Amino acid sequence: MTRKPVTPRTGAEPTEVIGLDEIKRSVKAEEDLNSLFATVFQGEKGDRALTYLRIITQQRILPPNASDAELRYLEGQRRLVALIMERVRHGRERR
Repeated sequence: MTRKPVTPRTGAEPTEVIGLDEIKRSVKAEEDLNSLFATVFQGEKGDRALTYLRIITQQRILPPNASDAELRYLEGQRRLVALIMERVRHGRERR
């Protein structure tokens, strides 16, 4: 998912963006969040934590008889983990 700049006038640098989480905030606030996530999940322990989160959400397979609620619950978890991983990636790229 790409960030969408909110430009106040044509040709001006954007002061706000629609963030990875679809919330409008200042460019600095968005960059600060990404940096925060990169710091929290830095190093080998951070990578291990991200791997664990990915395994229990994105690599999890529900049985064919899973209810609609179970599917929605897992998809919400997957979305949250994907958002965390994107923020970490963006934060690491800025370093």
